[in-house]
Amino acid sequence: MSVSQLKKAVRASQLQKNLAEKTLRRVLGDITNREEEDDPAPTSKKNAAQKRHQKPPAKQHHIQEDVSSDHETGEDAEDDMDGRSEQSATEQSVTEQSATVTSLGRRFVLLKGLWIKTAVFGATLDDDYDPQKRFDREKVQGQLRDLLDILPDRLKGQIMQEGWFRRAFMAGVNSQRSNTSTRIQHVAGTSIYDCSAGDLLTPAARRKFREEIGWYDFEDGDERPGGTPGEYASLDVSILHKNGSKEYDIHTCFLSPVLMRLFVALIRGANAAAAMLKDESDESFIVPKTDNMERIHQIDHTEPGVIAASSVLAIWGKSADVCLQTRGDHTHIDYEQRSEEYLEILTTGLRKKSPSILRVFSEWDRVVFPNAETSHGEHDGGNGDEQ
Repeated sequence: MSVSQLKKAVRASQLQKNLAEKTLRRVLGDITNREEEDDPAPTSKKNAAQKRHQKPPAKQHHIQEDVSSDHETGEDAEDDMDGRSEQSATEQSVTEQSATVTSLGRRFVLLKGLWIKTAVFGATLDDDYDPQKRFDREKVQGQLRDLLDILPDRLKGQIMQEGWFRRAFMAGVNSQRSNTSTRIQHVAGTSIYDCSAGDLLTPAARRKFREEIGWYDFEDGDERPGGTPGEYASLDVSILHKNGSKEYDIHTCFLSPVLMRLFVALIRGANAAAAMLKDESDESFIVPKTDNMERIHQIDHTEPGVIAASSVLAIWGKSADVCLQTRGDHTHIDYEQRSEEYLEILTTGLRKKSPSILRVFSEWDRVVFPNAETSHGEHDGGNGDEQ
């Protein structure tokens, strides 16, 4: 007999013994005084008389029946314990996987984009997908590929369509986006934008930056949507340009040090961004010794989504908007659409090997990831067509 079988036999025997004692006490009127100890209240004469006239039960029949039943219960208890162990292990496995998926949601926000369409989780890969049409009518397929790019193989496939997966992933996305907004406007904003804390404190205070983030007044004769006196441009934005140009310049757009400091603040902390601001020579590559998002998510080079999101966040951080959401609550800037526009410029430039876009990635990796072993800008200097 194995140890496991012996344990089962001992457990079953003990259960039989316990139930037999319990049944005997109930059937024979409990000749021990345990009941009296538990309930010292005296028994009335009427109750005693009723008990004397009660027909005694068939003792052996009930004892044997209960013992047999308890024997089965012992085996069932063993099975139940095994079942609960298996269920507990399964629940633990799901919990661990859920935590992993939530972490991947945070990684998605840092590397791929601030928002993801929920339809992505129920989508399947389309073999006829055309990257050139991603931003016209293939947005879900495009984001599906972004999602697959950050997932380990064990989390790809049917599991992505399960409800818990979507909930866990979106929890990570929402959490990281919330943390990002807080860090930009309330923690690291002074180091990112080189301004005072008071400049970013309230929507009213931030209104003075509106021209820097693309606001322009309509001229006489211009169409005025909604009767507004002006609107926010998406590319004629000085905060996006290295030279502060208010007009889109393909050679300097997306190269503003503000964008790089912002991303560094997100992955390494406010002190790292402050060090970059202090050392304007760009030779200020500082990585904290403590855990940070860069280490946790193994971020080691610049992705198109990094630059696109940093551009959107740099604008949002100086806007009068309070919440980081798809459309600004004060400015009415469509941040999600703006992110798609920037991402299209960057990914199209990479696909066409546009020298200006390749230089953008080379410069980002030189400043932010000087030790990068790979870079989208490694072919800088190609003869691709400019956009």
